[in-house]
Amino acid sequence: MQLGEFRLVPTMQMGDLRITNVPMAFADLHIFDLWSLNDRPAALIGVDVLHLFARVELDFGAGRVLFRLGDGGLAPRIWSA
Repeated sequence: MQLGEFRLVPTMQMGDLRITNVPMAFADLHIFDLWSLNDRPAALIGVDVLHLFARVELDFGAGRVLFRLGDGGLAPRIWSA
């Protein structure tokens, strides 16, 4: 268990994608030390947000995450959690 501060983040921008009303907990987590992420912005995104996407791809070789917004049709660039 880890103590943190809970907030509703009005807007979270990731590249061209903007997600609104994201519930988020802020904490100084030990895992960020292990992953060497304490010197830059980092977030753990839960299934409650990931379920908004049709598909999520992790490309460890390129160091990126791809969020697929739909079945090939027009999908909004703004999502509300």
